[in-house]
Amino acid sequence: MASPEEARDYAQAIVDIAPEYLEDIVEGTSMKIVATPKLASKAFEPNVRRNTVIALMIGFLAGVLLVITLQMMNTVIGSKEDLQEMFEIPIVGTIPNFSAEAGHGYGDHYGRYGQKPGKGKRQERQSK
Repeated sequence: MASPEEARDYAQAIVDIAPEYLEDIVEGTSMKIVATPKLASKAFEPNVRRNTVIALMIGFLAGVLLVITLQMMNTVIGSKEDLQEMFEIPIVGTIPNFSAEAGHGYGDHYGRYGQKPGKGKRQERQSK
């Protein structure tokens, strides 16, 4: 629509035609005109600041709800306290994590004794 007057004329045409048209489509309709179209005093402009604040609040709320939902659905047992809390039974024993203590002689030698992991004979010859 090129002008506000043209928009008002279209809206007025809809107000004039809609009641009769809807009576033909739906039986027993009762329409009442609440207000007639008026010419706008100024052009409509969205409130960018308000819309940005609302979008940020909705995004923050959605993020918080996502984190809470994921935390509630988490079934990973991360420590012996988690296991004890889930099943309400005492812990009798644990299996040590040798990979956390790398360099102590457990699980860090894959080849010959004393050789660092990933270092083969070819690399040994090149380094000499």
